[in-house]
Amino acid sequence: MGAYQLKITIKGSKPPIWRRILIPEGITFETLHHMIQASLCWSGQYPYQFEFRSEKVRVASDKVEHSVKYQYLPVSGTIDGQLSKDTKFTYVSFNAGSWEFVVLTEDYIE
Repeated sequence: MGAYQLKITIKGSKPPIWRRILIPEGITFETLHHMIQASLCWSGQYPYQFEFRSEKVRVASDKVEHSVKYQYLPVSGTIDGQLSKDTKFTYVSFNAGSWEFVVLTEDYIE
């Protein structure tokens, strides 16, 4: 089983505030959300979304408004179809406002 190495950076933070995590292939977007939340020592109980802007794809939890500009994938879907080496996407957690993160897939490890 392989794993993705992700670098997660708070967008616009100076100096950069970031985390690096390894996540197994085949997990759902909902599990990825919980893993990112755990890396930040957050609870994970808030609405969230992943956005792949270049592909006009979003994955959003309940209570997040949908836009007609994007195709929406279910949070129960696996990450493998969207992630590959050098994939860059946005993760937003809507707790106490919204926190936006830039996520980079740095590597895929066999």
